Amino acid sequence: MSYDDMEREMPHELEQWRENPFIYRFPAGESQQDLVQKLQTLVMEFEGHVRPVAIISHVSTLQVLYSYFLGHKFRPEKYHTLKFPKNTVIEMTPSHYGWQERRYDLSELSPDSNTFPGEVYDHNTNFYSRSEAEHDAKADD
Repeated sequence: MSYDDMEREMPHELEQWRENPFIYRFPAGESQQDLVQKLQTLVMEFEGHVRPVAIISHVSTLQVLYSYFLGHKFRPEKYHTLKFPKNTVIEMTPSHYGWQERRYDLSELSPDSNTFPGEVYDHNTNFYSRSEAEHDAKADD
């Protein structure tokens, strides 16, 4: 359902969600806060894997999991703002004090090639080098 559809069909629900998207539950749904609690065990399991793990899911779950990899850089009330491009694989690799991200745009993959360049982003959380206040200030940027 698109935002326009929701605006027409359930404006009151959409308004409540906009007030607090992290904790609001749509009827018969779950909030992102619910997902955080539900996914904690799964995240801990990912941490122990030595082989790649593929995650294919709907956007709310991806937003929560991706936010985990961003660490303190992203506050829960902003999870809903994360966007994921279509036809893109996001690879997260552990690195020193954080994660390295590489994005592969599959829409640019040529049928004659089995390789394509990826864009690299570092999400170094530096947990041990900054105070909590500095983390919070950085998250607001």
